[in-house]
This record gives sequence, structure tokens and C-alpha cells, in this order.
Amino acid sequence: MLRPRSLAALALALAIPAFAQAPGDGVVAGNDVDGTFIRNNGTWESMPSFGAVFGLAGDNAACTLYYASTRPSSFGRSVGVLRKITRGDLLITDVGDFSALGEDGNLMLITFVGLAFHPTPQGGELIGYRSVSGGTVNATDPNLDSTDVPEGFYRINTTTGFATPALIIPTPDRNLWDFGGIDSDGTTLYGANDNLTATPSSGGVPGLYRINLSAGTFTLVSSYPTSASYPNTGMSVRDIDGLAAGDGRVWLVPDERLTTVRPFVLATNAYAASQDLPTPFVAANNIVVFSAGAYLPCWLVPASTCDSIDFNGDGLFPDDSDLVDFLSVLAGGPCSTNTCNDIDFNGDGLFPDDSDLITFLRVLAGGECNP
Repeated sequence: MLRPRSLAALALALAIPAFAQAPGDGVVAGNDVDGTFIRNNGTWESMPSFGAVFGLAGDNAACTLYYASTRPSSFGRSVGVLRKITRGDLLITDVGDFSALGEDGNLMLITFVGLAFHPTPQGGELIGYRSVSGGTVNATDPNLDSTDVPEGFYRINTTTGFATPALIIPTPDRNLWDFGGIDSDGTTLYGANDNLTATPSSGGVPGLYRINLSAGTFTLVSSYPTSASYPNTGMSVRDIDGLAAGDGRVWLVPDERLTTVRPFVLATNAYAASQDLPTPFVAANNIVVFSAGAYLPCWLVPASTCDSIDFNGDGLFPDDSDLVDFLSVLAGGPCSTNTCNDIDFNGDGLFPDDSDLITFLRVLAGGECNP
């Protein structure tokens, strides 16, 4: 059965970009005020967003964007929630509340400040970073005392939001690390350490790190650019809450509107100010609380050439019978002429899905297959 769609949702889906052409295309940036944006053909375009964004992660194999967000609760505290959208979908899906077992063994509702999708031989895993500031709430009874769910990295179930520890930061070291931004380039997991109290003598220097979850190690790649070389970022550029790793670069996504998104180029082992992207953020107070980043070039890949608009093959087109037959076959019903084309109208290999219907309606109305 076809699900009802709002006109606003349909318009949003039709606005999905089509092709990556310029440096930085595929970088996704979001924050807790302005929403979410993707770089396409040298400009920022809005992406679907629902609620504040604290973390983002892109699974390019499934072309799915994951969001770490929050929702209000009946007991007066925000609850962390995992959301996602896959290319071709009209709406964002709520996967479930973030949860984990507390130190007393009870199920706790928690929050995450960073997300990364890290490919594995088994297909990939969603990694979340939990900071010490993230609240915990007893999932059974919010009035009961909460117990600690330690700071560190967690593997998150992408169908439930339940998290299990991948690497816990030892208590004596928690004043050294604050990985608000994490992302994987398909091989290496990277993290942006924002800790303000760490020093070269104490360890945990603010900067970009390679993270090895199995070995439990953090290797400094580079300290952050200085304020003098990085415009309008304030003290020591220490508030990088988002990363986007891909195309041989790791992009720093600050939570400010008057600066840039700067890439660290892995081949040259240096930041490239000449490749800076203007920030898409416009929050009036300049500094927002959280930002997030991901790299999702699959979102920009065009669909294949569309089938003929004469869907039912009766030689008359465009006409109402093509639409009637398309909707019938899409819903699993018969074709009136018994000569209908396959339901994968846009030829992207995914069917039946929302994007086939959206593309069919656009072409039926005289639009292009790949706008």
C-alpha cells in the first residue's frame, strides 16, 4: 500500500542533489541550531533534518546518513535518539533512543556527541563517542538514581540504538580527551580532541588523532591550526565538534558561523587553507553549542537513465493510464496492458522505493530524469 506523503516532504525529496563535481562535494555539516547541509557542485544545499544535530555519520555503501539527536521526555530531560535517512527516502526515521547498561547493570538512556560509520569486513559499524557531560537516565524509572555510563567509544546497534562499549576512557585520563568530532575514511577512524585542559606535558594535546579501538590508542596526526591562520575561530581553534573524512582529507567542522571548514590533506600531512569551504552555519550568536560532520558522496550520485514514460507500453504518452498502471504495479497490483516496464523507473537498482515514484511524477510532468 502506498503511504501518504505531504507536499512539503515531496518537495524536499525532489530537492535531493544529483552529482559531485567540485572539491569538497559530499561533505556534510550540521549543528544544533541551523540544521544539516551537504556540499554539492561547490555550494551548500539543505539536507533533511529533524531536531538538533549533535553527531552525523555516513554509510556510503547503503547511502544512509545517521543523526545523533535528542527528543523531549515526559520527565523534563532530553533523551538521546538515533535517526537516519537513506537516499530515496522522503522522511527521516527515528531508529530508537540511545541506551546502554550502566555500571549497576540497569538499562540507561544516554546521549552521544559524535558519530562515525566505520566499515568492517562484516559490512560496517556505527561508532558513537560519549562525553562525561552526557546525561544518563534510568530507562525503567526516570525517578530512580542514574548510574554512570562511562566516557568513551561505543558500538551502536543501527536498528535499536542500544550501545555496547568499544573503548572506555580510563578515569584518570578523562581530563585529557574530548572527541566531540569523529569520522572514518573507510580505513582509519579519526577524532578531533577538544580538551582545553590538556597540555603537551600532560598528553591529550588538542588536535586531530588516529584512533585504534582494538589497541586502545590515540595517535596525534596534527594539532589544530592556530587562530592566526584560521579565521574568526577564537582561542586556539579548540572547538572542532565535527569531522568529515574522505577523498584523502579530513575536514574540520567548527561550531561557529564566521569561519571555514578546513581540510587536513593526508598525502601532504598538512592543512590546506586554499581548499577551505565556507561554513554553511548562520546562527546569529556565532558560536553554537555543537557541530557535526560526515562524508556522504553517494548522496550526490545520479540515478541511471529513466525508462520511457510510456510505462504501460500502449503507445500513448504521457497519459493518465501510465500513471494508473505505475501506481498499481508499485503497490504490487496488475498492469492493465500486461506490457508494463519494470518498477525501477529511475534505474538505480533499488525498487520499489520512493525515488522511483518521485522521478516518475517529475518526468510525467515534463521534468528531467536527473535534475
